[in-house]
Amino acid sequence: MPTLPTPQPVVICADALRDLYPKSQMKAGIKAACICSPFFLLGTLLKMEWLGVIGIGLVFVLFVVPHILRIKRFLASLPCSVCGLPAGRHTTVNLIMHLECEHCGHLSRTDCLMFGHTPTKV
Repeated sequence: MPTLPTPQPVVICADALRDLYPKSQMKAGIKAACICSPFFLLGTLLKMEWLGVIGIGLVFVLFVVPHILRIKRFLASLPCSVCGLPAGRHTTVNLIMHLECEHCGHLSRTDCLMFGHTPTKV
C-alpha cells in the first residue's frame, strides 16, 4: 500500500492580512474623491482637463502604493513552515496563497484564499 505524504503545517495569515485592508471601502472612496475633485474642477475651470491626472496620480501615490508595499512587506516577513526564516516570496496555487522560501526552497501552504478584493480564510 502506498504511503501518503505527510501534511505540512499551514501558515496562518488570513486574518492578519485582512487587517491590512481598509475597514471601510466607502471611506477610502470618499477620501479619493475629496482629493481628486479639486483637480478635476480646477482643470474644467481653466480648460486644462489634464489636471485631473494629477489628482489621480496623487491618490495612487498616497493610497495605492503604500497599501501594496504594506502587503508585500507583510507577506515577505511570514515564516517558512520548515526552516522558520522569513519566506520572502509568495505565489498562488489554485487561488490559495503559498509561501516560497528563499532559504530552503520549500513551498508552504497558507490559509489565504485570494478570491476577490480581500483575502478570505480557507
